[in-house]
Amino acid sequence: MTPTLFAELDACLAARFPESDLAQAAAPFIHDVHLRFDLGGQLPNGSDERLAQVASRAATIIAGCFAPADRLLLLVNDWPGPDAMFGDTTPGHLYQLLGRHAVLGTDHRRVTMPREPGDDEPYSFEQVLVAAPFANLAWREILAGIANYEQGREPGIGQGVYFIAPENGIVFHMYDDRGFLVFADDPARIAHLYRAHNDWIVDHWREAIDAVFATRRVHRYRKLSADRALAARRPSRCAVG
Repeated sequence: MTPTLFAELDACLAARFPESDLAQAAAPFIHDVHLRFDLGGQLPNGSDERLAQVASRAATIIAGCFAPADRLLLLVNDWPGPDAMFGDTTPGHLYQLLGRHAVLGTDHRRVTMPREPGDDEPYSFEQVLVAAPFANLAWREILAGIANYEQGREPGIGQGVYFIAPENGIVFHMYDDRGFLVFADDPARIAHLYRAHNDWIVDHWREAIDAVFATRRVHRYRKLSADRALAARRPSRCAVG
């Protein structure tokens, strides 16, 4: 029986990002190896200049993460009901974009989070997973839609979107027009982004990021990661490099 896309993703996360939990809607990916980049900077909210800078920076970084032919898993967290703060006037825009090009497969499931004190009922949301080459994911339009959403422009994308390269161990997540995160299972995989675009790193997180990506620490981290992988001997469908 062929495993589902979610089974593949779950196995890869267990091997590469074991701290992560896809049932946590707000922050499903957690890992100490990550970069956090600023997008809009101090440019005025709602301005054309801000959105132009957001688009340029986001495109530069994501193109530095993935090659056009890379097989990606695009994870979508789709929240129930209207957004009380921003509204969601174009909820189908993301899926229209994904339908423009051929994909390798799709999967979906409903995730229910544990009930918190004071909640009337558990919170649940839909997760959609699309497998496709990076070039087929309409990524420029998706990033533009995410930026538009908080700025009140259309078409907007209010869903949480994660670009995942299971074979390469890289995850890209743009949370809104303010910034985005790039995760990796090995700092050497994204060290070129740290060096080339260091001035875009969010200052609040710079000390922690520098501690991981300093040259000597990258080599030390790779050795520790290899030692942990050997000790765990965890089986996985994911190609761990």
